[in-house]
Amino acid sequence: MAFTITMLSWSVIEFGGMMKTEIQHAREAIRWATDYLLKATVDANVADVMTKEGTTDDRAPPSDWSSSPAI
Repeated sequence: MAFTITMLSWSVIEFGGMMKTEIQHAREAIRWATDYLLKATVDANVADVMTKEGTTDDRAPPSDWSSSPAI
C-alpha cells in the first residue's frame, strides 16, 4: 500500500494539473491511505505487517491456511 500511495502522490504532484475533476478523488485516496498507515502504527519502534507465501497460500483454500506463518 505504501508503494501504491507513493506512486499516486507522485502522479498528483507531476500531473495534477491535467487531472481536472479527478484530482479530488486522488487526494481523498492519498489521505485515506496515509491516515490508515498512521493509525496502523501503534508504537514508533514496531511495524505491524501482513505476510504470506504467495505460491502456497494462493492455491490453498482458506481452511488450509496456517494461523501463524513462518517468517
